Amino acid sequence: MFFQKLKEQVEKNTNFDIQRIQRAYNLARSIHGHQKRKTGEPFVIHPIEVAYILNEVGADEEMICVALLHDVIENKEKHNISREYLVTEFGEKVVKLIEMLSKWKAWKTSYCRMQSNLTDLENGFANHPEAVIIKMADRIHNLQTLHGFDDEKQKEYLRETEKYLFPIFRKAHKKVKSKKYLKMMEQLLEKLDFEFNIKKGRLMNDNEEEMKTEARQLGIVKYEGQEGIKQVYLEVLEEAIKTGEDILAFERNEGFDVEEEFVEKYVGSRVQNKVSAQVICPATKEDEAYKKNHENKYTKIKLIKELDLDANINVVGDLVMTFSTNPEQGTLRRDRSEANTWKTLFRFLWDK
Repeated sequence: MFFQKLKEQVEKNTNFDIQRIQRAYNLARSIHGHQKRKTGEPFVIHPIEVAYILNEVGADEEMICVALLHDVIENKEKHNISREYLVTEFGEKVVKLIEMLSKWKAWKTSYCRMQSNLTDLENGFANHPEAVIIKMADRIHNLQTLHGFDDEKQKEYLRETEKYLFPIFRKAHKKVKSKKYLKMMEQLLEKLDFEFNIKKGRLMNDNEEEMKTEARQLGIVKYEGQEGIKQVYLEVLEEAIKTGEDILAFERNEGFDVEEEFVEKYVGSRVQNKVSAQVICPATKEDEAYKKNHENKYTKIKLIKELDLDANINVVGDLVMTFSTNPEQGTLRRDRSEANTWKTLFRFLWDK
């Protein structure tokens, strides 16, 4: 019934190969089988609805096929379906877009499962803006059906959307050159904002006091100014000495000005206490100079191109430290789940 509604709509476009779209649906239905969503409905309804949202904003045939198939790769091994088969049936571009939208099953947390495809998505939207557009439609339908989860999961999903996906979507919208894709992105961003604000407003109204209590219990400590930045570094070092763990750090040196004298004393104290640090930096000139000047037995530095950081992040034990210089501020959080998530992401990037 749900696919019939989509089929009737796409048949109005005489340029579409309806048989190709039908094959995509048949494969999605076969692979998703008896899977159910948290709402209780058959899982295959989700890709159909994503395709329907895309069709409404003028998506082409390939994007409709990708929407129908965007979750199949995560399940295809069970059905012995090869990449070659998918390319033969639907074309290289369709398969490439599906791969860009797929998550790695090996990642344990919801953040990491989402993060696993964000790099490809963000780095690839210049050549494949369709992937971002399909991801927008996917997120819209997930927000529309968020009622299948408990309130805590809904809040987590909204935080992920706001913190990680909206920035990518808006960045792609600013950079896209095609007028066709620009118009589609504008329509989908409007829908996404609407769905996001409805869900966020309901949760705020239903759980306002609960959310205030949660905020008080997060254990977040902020230190203002240059002295605050120094303080959070010293507390990270103290935590590393106490736990015996290496410090894992995402650092950027471009535009970040911490007094060199303090840095030297901090590093000296770290080395004296035999605390090692592994540091990932963007491959800027400033970070290349930082690597040349500071890499040693106790400090290993890796430069990664296209690593976009808004703040420096250090993780050790269950402590997460961030600092920024605009405004000058250091923040400490004790959150084992977040710390483990950053550690997992760090190791993935370090070994990549």
